[in-house]
Amino acid sequence: MMFGDAHLHYKGLCYEGIEDAELLCVNAAERSDWERIRDVPDARLVRFYGLHPWFVEGWNDSICDDLRTFLEADPKAGVGEIGLDNTKPDRVLQAEAFTKQLMVASEYERCVSIHNVRSEGLIQRLMKIEGKGCRSVILHSFTGPVATIPSFVKMNAYFSVSPRLMLKSRENAELILSRIPDERLLIETDAPST
Repeated sequence: MMFGDAHLHYKGLCYEGIEDAELLCVNAAERSDWERIRDVPDARLVRFYGLHPWFVEGWNDSICDDLRTFLEADPKAGVGEIGLDNTKPDRVLQAEAFTKQLMVASEYERCVSIHNVRSEGLIQRLMKIEGKGCRSVILHSFTGPVATIPSFVKMNAYFSVSPRLMLKSRENAELILSRIPDERLLIETDAPST
């Protein structure tokens, strides 16, 4: 069966069954991932370059210059995995890194892959201000809250679900899936994490 994987990482490019994928959205987490992802010779890859909120201690303004260089070299590339995680420290630095990467994605009219943990309100506000030019948004490993789905849809968001959704109760998982418009639902492995 052919499928597309809406979110995985460089080290996840070896899971069993990957040969059946038609599309692989490979996301960076750290700056050191960018060259590795760029150099994988696989026509199925859509590359996403960005700095994950868990690794913002590596943030500096030169990353935006590097990001522009990578996006100019690859017109199909997106920006990701970027975002906000309210359970981690350095929230101010996370917001700065997210905002600046979002601005670059908007400038180049690219898709963004967003990591969100209990930060939907701030992500939506920043998307309205700095993300207007983004071609689309992928909400990585979406598990709710359900109430945010309509407003994210208005922002041209897609909802990528991973096996993590099954950690919720069956009732909650079914509710989330029933509220996501079919044409906005994506699947992901988040390999090698899941």
